[in-house]
Amino acid sequence: MAVAVAVVLLAWLLSDIGLVAVGETIRGSWKPGLLMGVAAFGVMTIGRIARYWVLLENKPRLGPLTLVTLVRNMAGDLLPTRLGTLVYVWLVTKRLGVPADDAFASFFLALVLDMVAIAPMLLGAVVVVGTGWESAGAIGLLAGSLLAVSIISLFMLAPGLRLAATVSRIVLPRAEKLATLALDTAAQVDAVAARGALWPAIGLSFIVRAAKFGAHYLVLQSVLVPLGVGWGELGFFESFLGVAGAELSSMLPIAGIGAFGTWEAAFAFGFSQLGLTFDQAVLAGFSTHILTQLHDYGLGVLALIALWRPRFAGRPSGS
Repeated sequence: MAVAVAVVLLAWLLSDIGLVAVGETIRGSWKPGLLMGVAAFGVMTIGRIARYWVLLENKPRLGPLTLVTLVRNMAGDLLPTRLGTLVYVWLVTKRLGVPADDAFASFFLALVLDMVAIAPMLLGAVVVVGTGWESAGAIGLLAGSLLAVSIISLFMLAPGLRLAATVSRIVLPRAEKLATLALDTAAQVDAVAARGALWPAIGLSFIVRAAKFGAHYLVLQSVLVPLGVGWGELGFFESFLGVAGAELSSMLPIAGIGAFGTWEAAFAFGFSQLGLTFDQAVLAGFSTHILTQLHDYGLGVLALIALWRPRFAGRPSGS
């Protein structure tokens, strides 16, 4: 289903402009802006590494954790509904020797904290842009709901895991290991809060989200230059809303591999409401998505190759 949706959307979006125009846009993009975008992605990755390191009680070495994070960045973009981010749990346990409960606790907390960070940022962007855009009200409602859900999820994460363990023992009485893992993960979530790691992790989450959207903004501005749109002509907060809509679309079950098709469709719709022509929005969407994916996939593949070398595997250092 997801593949069929992606094919239909890609065919529709490219029917008038063609892949050649996308390639020309990428080649004509403003290279200093792209380099600044790479730097912003670097800040995002450093913030994400620091957040994992803060959340993990069993501290792995920073070198291998950096490689795991780069692979996680790649896999998160590759699979729909962000299922690829689960590769973090597998790598951090199998290659870095972190206990499973510690790995799952950091994974779930990072997921919730991302929502905690992005919701107020979306609300702020809607306030700055105003309600003149017909979809701003809907995005504001979505952001408010996301903020409420994320805060509730943060407080209910440990109790929810304990409830899952109880249900598992009733429904799957033979899967005692699953129930035990859920209970151990809940205890680890409580331990993160008890040692005061939650507040630094929240602060780092805001840095991660701001750097990621800043990187997308810089790449977007760079690809708009050959399309006749001056640097900065499209405001930061307008760009934030448009990119946020595209990013949220990649979490839908209908999103295919790399979210190609759904990401561009959401991007084109959003930015055609924000002052770009539809063709400009389509070209900018494809160019931005391709360039950011090439960045993530390139670093992710190199990190995966390096991570699989024996010298990068090992137990947590404890420091």
